[in-house]
Amino acid sequence: MKRRTVLFGYKIENGSIAIDEPNADIVKEIFSQYLDKKSLLEISELMNKLHIEYMPGIVDWNKARIKRILEDKRYLGDSKYPPIIDLESYERVNAYKHSRNNQKNTDRGKDIYNLEATVVCPICGSEMKRRIEKRAKIHERWKCQNAECRKTVAVHDDDFFSGIRGILIKMSDTPSLLTAPDDFSTESVRIIKLENEINRMFEYQPTDKRKLKDRVFELAALQYDELNDLKYETERLRALFASYISTADFPIELFNRTVDTISFDTENKIIMKMLNGQIIREEEGYAAS
Repeated sequence: MKRRTVLFGYKIENGSIAIDEPNADIVKEIFSQYLDKKSLLEISELMNKLHIEYMPGIVDWNKARIKRILEDKRYLGDSKYPPIIDLESYERVNAYKHSRNNQKNTDRGKDIYNLEATVVCPICGSEMKRRIEKRAKIHERWKCQNAECRKTVAVHDDDFFSGIRGILIKMSDTPSLLTAPDDFSTESVRIIKLENEINRMFEYQPTDKRKLKDRVFELAALQYDELNDLKYETERLRALFASYISTADFPIELFNRTVDTISFDTENKIIMKMLNGQIIREEEGYAAS
């Protein structure tokens, strides 16, 4: 799977991170849309409808990607990234987001509609939607929206939430279970292609030394940025879990700030992909009521 090597709205230019003006305007529009009371789902659907590419050749926006953009402080500017969003806009958006989270009813029946992570099919990877079938033994069913797949997972809401909550509580008890990117492969297709290009340049003579130097600097920047972004995300997640105080309610805000996608194994147990790309399975956590 392709992974972005720099934040959306930026690009690598002469070995450094620079603002990608067209996509930077999209970032500003996302902030504006959210302040206009548009939901994460509505904004992601608009991005897909307009065929805005999240990565080159890929139009695949979802609520989690919109949320990450709204929450990422690096859009304010830091040692690596020039600023795209001003502090006032960032604080307004996140104050509004916090107020919306606080207004959510903690009733479990409504939490199911407030999950911002996408539920994905374990067979084809397409999005799944929850359906109710009253005549079935298990009323709650997750159905794949891919017409060529139509995988169905029957799981009670109580079991669904128990599996998720078990993982979240385990992560909050032991944040070190969130693995730093040094411990798993993060190499992107773009990096592999660039490495192959550099190797070919070494093999064939005469070599354009200036072009080779540019490619080596570009590769180093990509490798550093990809690793650094995942390290940043991992540390952010660890801090969130370390500060979480368990309550009897389902931790909807913690879930929405840490989880990218949900899927199921062959026994219909929960598999969660965290926002740092790490996969956590229900058996690695524990069931929680």
